[in-house]
This record gives sequence, C-alpha cells and structure tokens, in this order.
Amino acid sequence: MKGKPLWNTGADSSLGLIDSDFMIKLVVFDFDGTLVESNEIKRQTFFEVTDHLPGAKPLLDKVLSDPEFGDRNAIFTYVSERLNSTNQGVVVDSLELSALYTKLCEEKIIQAHEIKGATQALAELYAMGIKLMISSATPELTLKNIILKRGWGPVFNKIYGCPASKEQHVAEIMRTWQCSAENILYVGDSEVDRRAALRAGCYFAGVGKDISRFDISPEYMLEDLRELSSFVMQHPWN
Repeated sequence: MKGKPLWNTGADSSLGLIDSDFMIKLVVFDFDGTLVESNEIKRQTFFEVTDHLPGAKPLLDKVLSDPEFGDRNAIFTYVSERLNSTNQGVVVDSLELSALYTKLCEEKIIQAHEIKGATQALAELYAMGIKLMISSATPELTLKNIILKRGWGPVFNKIYGCPASKEQHVAEIMRTWQCSAENILYVGDSEVDRRAALRAGCYFAGVGKDISRFDISPEYMLEDLRELSSFVMQHPWN
C-alpha cells in the first residue's frame, strides 16, 4: 500500500547543481517492479482489457514475452492490427484499449504494495542530499499522478516517463542536472534498465530476486530497497 511520507514537504527540490557530499549524487529509479509491486498488475491488465476480443490472448502472450517489444501503445497497435486483419466483424480501436488500460493500471497501482523499504530508502537518500529521479516507460502524466497520490511527490526532483526512452531520460538528466555518469546510480529490475545505465556509463543496481529479467547478471543486486541508502553510503565505488 501507499507508504507514509518521512520527509519534510517544505524542503527545496528545485532545479540546481548537485550538492550531496557522497560520490553518488543522483539516483535514478525505474518505477514498476523497482519502487512498486506493479509488474504483474500491468501484465494482467493487458488481458483484462482485451478479454472480450477472440484471438487477443495468444497475440498478447507473444508480445509480452519480449520485454523490448514496445510500450502499451505499440502493443495495442499490434494486437488491433492483427485482429482487424482477420475480418471478424469487430473493429478494434487501439487508442481506446490503451486509454482503458492506462485508467485501470493507474487505479490499481496507486494502491499497490511498495517494494520493501521503498519509502524508507527515499526518505534516507533525500535526507542525504541526493537528487532523486524516476525513469519509466509509463506515460509521464499518468506516472506523475500515481507518484503524487502515493505521497511521494515531494521527494522526487524530476519524473520522466514515455514517450521518451530511458536512455534519453538519462542523457537529459546528465545534461540538465550537470552530473557526471560516475556520480549516478540507476536502480531497476530489468534488462532495459541495465542497458540504459550501461550505455550512459553510470552505475547500476538491480532489484529483486528474479535474475532471469536480466540478460547479464548485474554486478550489484539488491533483494529489495531496505539497504539501498547503506549501499550508497558504504559501497567502495571505484
């Protein structure tokens, strides 16, 4: 469920140079599966919104097995094009499906359980003067609304969502916040996250127990977020 805020909501989180005393001065978080237990919610909602469409399930099984297939719009475009091409007398509107999916996911994820230690980790990193960002494939306006309603709004300096890619997010973060790659830690639960960090040259820490979500095992792996602030403070960064 929603975590109880542990930070001073009157604190300044405005744009500015990095002022943390730690080597890691900025932490970028993926959202789904990293801060909130929402991966399965999002997966099941794809099937929920297409349950009335014969033939949709095998198409979804196919595209959801590929983590780099694309975002919700790409998935529903693929499904609608394939179903419409069968001429079954039902016209499938991808935009309508995507809108319903976004609405249902938002409602569910606002109430979803956080990854263990998420709120505490955010509070501790915030108190350390570390800038905090989110980089997600969720539509940005929807993501901001979820973060706000979960009570996490004040702690994040910037929230990045789609349509921009995670690699674009990291590039913009480095440019806007005047932060070098060696001062950034990217925290995520998937290969897409690991690659975004790798290509930017910043550090990466994987989260979770499912190592199969990565093509290559991350050098640093955390079971959850309970020890994240200690990891940032105590790790002998090269």
